[in-house]
Amino acid sequence: LQEEQRDALLLRYKYEFTFTEIAAVTHEPESTVKSRVSRSLIKLRDLLRYSKQEDISQPLKKGAGK
Repeated sequence: LQEEQRDALLLRYKYEFTFTEIAAVTHEPESTVKSRVSRSLIKLRDLLRYSKQEDISQPLKKGAGK
């Protein structure tokens, strides 16, 4: 994720800022913050889904990971 997207997600979900508080900190309109968080979650889900599919498609070899 891009820095702006990561920052928005961290402020929202790790530090539990409201959208209004994030908007004040980032000097962005609240609507921009809401959109950024929403789009970031979608992108993160897609990245995790793609990564998970890659892991499943390649079976483990005996002794791998030891």
